[in-house]
Amino acid sequence: MLLSMLLGCTPRAVAPPAAAPGELVLLHTNDLHGHYLDEGGDGGLVLLDAYADAYKAAHPVLMLDAGDVLSGTPLTDLEVRGAQGGAMMELMEAVGYDAWALGNHEFDKGQANAQAIVSASNIPVLSANLRRGSAIALDGVLPYIVLEENGLRVGVIGLVTEALDKMVSPRMVEGITVENSARAVEREIEAMGPVDLVVVLSHIGLEEDRVLAAQVPAIDLIVGGHSHSFVHRPELVGDTWVVQAGEYAKVLGVLKLQVEDGAITSFQGELVQLTAEGAPGAGSDDVTELVQRYDGQIREVYDVPLGSATGPLVRDYYHQSSMGGWATGVLQSATGADIGIYNSGGLREDLPQGVVTRRSLYQVFPFSNEVVTFEITGDELTSLVLANCFRELEGRSWMQMSGVKTEWRVRLDSPELLSVSINGEPLDPDRTYVVATNSYVLDQAPRMLSQIDPKNPTDSGFTVLDAAVRAAEEGPIVPPATDTFVRR
Repeated sequence: MLLSMLLGCTPRAVAPPAAAPGELVLLHTNDLHGHYLDEGGDGGLVLLDAYADAYKAAHPVLMLDAGDVLSGTPLTDLEVRGAQGGAMMELMEAVGYDAWALGNHEFDKGQANAQAIVSASNIPVLSANLRRGSAIALDGVLPYIVLEENGLRVGVIGLVTEALDKMVSPRMVEGITVENSARAVEREIEAMGPVDLVVVLSHIGLEEDRVLAAQVPAIDLIVGGHSHSFVHRPELVGDTWVVQAGEYAKVLGVLKLQVEDGAITSFQGELVQLTAEGAPGAGSDDVTELVQRYDGQIREVYDVPLGSATGPLVRDYYHQSSMGGWATGVLQSATGADIGIYNSGGLREDLPQGVVTRRSLYQVFPFSNEVVTFEITGDELTSLVLANCFRELEGRSWMQMSGVKTEWRVRLDSPELLSVSINGEPLDPDRTYVVATNSYVLDQAPRMLSQIDPKNPTDSGFTVLDAAVRAAEEGPIVPPATDTFVRR
């Protein structure tokens, strides 16, 4: 374990290093999702801290995070400072971040917890386009901040995805609107006054960052998140640099800038792999001790073996997968439903062969979604199956299914169903079928269920994770076949 290697911690440098006028190093991360531990000697917050400290000892540094701090590991379920996820605030403060932007997953546990997270953060939290009427939606969130380092005034503006109500259950963001990104940035650039560098800390995704750079040429740098993109070489769109640092504290984005008269005159950027072997030193006492303390609490509850998997369960965003077949089968069995369905994006990790723990299942199902059921007709079920075939043809996200087998072909550039069976019986267009899914899919029914109106929605009273834990205990987990949608 990397922690044991880093116990001989060194104190954090307190005096800023001497530097040439206009020199700045900007360190950046995004989509941490609570991934605080190293994975086999790579990544994690102790290593992140060690690398960041090395840069701070040699350069004037600002450190930023582009959002989705929460949802991904059990750490973000611990209540600290009055908020689930408050432990991440403690850890980010100990690492030494200067600002971070809200992401969509900060709302997974509702607005009250999102507000509690903001209140728990002693680091400035940014979001210019998250609105409730004419005001910012959460108390304490800033549209921008001007940070001063090495004689430079750096204006940092936060953004969250305009698709927020599609990324989380609408009830979690009721009353909140998200303003157009370009309009919000232009307003805040004018409001912040003269600065040497305009930085947008963006949780809108790489493609949207490129569009924003083209729309608002006054932006010098976009530090992105949301799409989990590893941008190994910074992109230049017009006069705006665009960067992003992957996910889960696997890498540290490092930008070395020279700024003169309000313009970038020298720019170098890279993603530095966080490895124990290449670590420039040790993490600080504060970060190491926090990681150890919280990991100890989590291990007591989450690292108890529940059962085993006879083979790996693997995700596939664009086709039926073994993980998707198992997850939907779990919901189907837990409720007695005719079929199960699950959004591919809601399955967050693969499950390796071997011992299964609560932690490994949590990392597959981190969102606290409840198991729900609803009713549809056979005709509507046919439409759902057909919609999946269209998704495959168009390269869009697949809806994972269990209890359904179909053969189909492409005819006149469109999918044609040759046969559909439900649990071994031919689909009956006049019958009513019970579908089991998660509460997010039900909340997003118009978009995810091809405009089908679910009838008689019913809460089960237990979460997807509860159902998965029960299935693992009753195990073993056997990866299901993935040849349930056969294209002829």
